[in-house]
Amino acid sequence: MLDSVFDYTTCPSCGTSVAPEALSLHRCEERHRHDHIVRTAAEEAEAFEAELAAFLASPHGRFAVYDARRRRMRGD
Repeated sequence: MLDSVFDYTTCPSCGTSVAPEALSLHRCEERHRHDHIVRTAAEEAEAFEAELAAFLASPHGRFAVYDARRRRMRGD
């Protein structure tokens, strides 16, 4: 009975839930597209920050910071 409720797919351009058979007829609303782009960018920025923090906490990251400081002090 509830199976038909879960047959929706997400529009890749605006993030709106659309029935698969209606996807070809779907037209994105500009406000939905804008919200989807902003939300996607925010998620990517959060992921980047987490990856950067993990790198900087690693031995390679700590050495990269040390080396950058050393080069800056020497004028390289």
